[in-house]
Amino acid sequence: MFSDATATFAAYPELATKVDDTAVADADLDELVGASYGNFVDACLVQTNECALGERAWTDAGVTARFGGAPATGWNANADNIVEGDGNSSAEGMSFWPSDAGTFNLAVRNGSTSLRGLMRFDQGAQLWSWWTNGVQRWGADNAAVYPIASMTFGTDANRWSAGYYSGSLYVADAPTTGFNASADDLVMGDGTGDVGLSAYSGATSLFRIAARDSGSSIAGFIQYAHNGDFWTFGTAATAKALLTGTYYAPNASGGLTLGTSSLPWGDVYAGSDIFLGDAGGLHRFIINADGANSGDIIFQHDGDTEWRLRSNGADDSLTFSHWAAGAFTANVLRMESDGGIVVGKSSGEVAFLGGTPTTKQTVTGSTGGNAALQNLLTALAAYGLITDSTT
Repeated sequence: MFSDATATFAAYPELATKVDDTAVADADLDELVGASYGNFVDACLVQTNECALGERAWTDAGVTARFGGAPATGWNANADNIVEGDGNSSAEGMSFWPSDAGTFNLAVRNGSTSLRGLMRFDQGAQLWSWWTNGVQRWGADNAAVYPIASMTFGTDANRWSAGYYSGSLYVADAPTTGFNASADDLVMGDGTGDVGLSAYSGATSLFRIAARDSGSSIAGFIQYAHNGDFWTFGTAATAKALLTGTYYAPNASGGLTLGTSSLPWGDVYAGSDIFLGDAGGLHRFIINADGANSGDIIFQHDGDTEWRLRSNGADDSLTFSHWAAGAFTANVLRMESDGGIVVGKSSGEVAFLGGTPTTKQTVTGSTGGNAALQNLLTALAAYGLITDSTT
């Protein structure tokens, strides 16, 4: 370690008074200042000089360098090579002054590798970095703490207990820009492939996503119950709707309205029956069209239109028509707003009380001056049931 022990003792004469022979061999000097603690040689020699000046008590410089009145005992045996402080100061510290473009390094080596672990501060980049196994892993600058290489945050066996973030959390290679400012606290994905969020709750437990406000720990929520396998949707801390494997329903009978007068649904498709009412009170099926248009109920078979029941906005009539050849035929039934009813069309067939439908019949021959018969024929013709061709 030292090429000339005599020269060393000449530079540090107080060191010679602590050994039996001033002509101690180089190897003995190495042992005194700590051949096994080469990183601390300068500190040990400075400490030795301070001891000679009466600025500190003498210690074995080759084993421990003590600063700031540090006691000789009470330190962990694996961390007692440099100790600082006497337990009485509110702040203890060590300072280093590399060049403005230089670095401060605290390194760990083993017998075969010059660098195993490293903590470094880069003055020029204003960057802290941490290394393991000779590879830079983490960095911390004025804006962020981040991995230099891809790393896992915690392990399956060693997990963090909690995480607190004041900004956004980006997951699965998500970019840091391009998201809506009201929905960028947790962002996932880079725009390629599937992205998902999974939760693993107990077989009889719940998975829940909740929203809170200043007055409630849970205001709105979405939850999944494994015991029963159903989703629940809630507002104002109250369950409102259920989605199971067979139905979507309000949480209580009559508890929800499907749409509102100002926020109606568009098209609604049902693959089976639609039931209205619960056998109690008045229940209505309402079609609300504007005055210039009509409200229709269309009947189809196998996707083909067959019949139309229409409320006509123009004249307030209700008509029932059949679809044929790409158009609705003339009305087979028409009810007027004044109560009048028209059954059939001019070329249609009509029957009553189970008779065979037929077209309008023509009555001929002489009434023979029978006034009653003539009046009957006139009345039937007026109804459109017959054509009166009698004499």
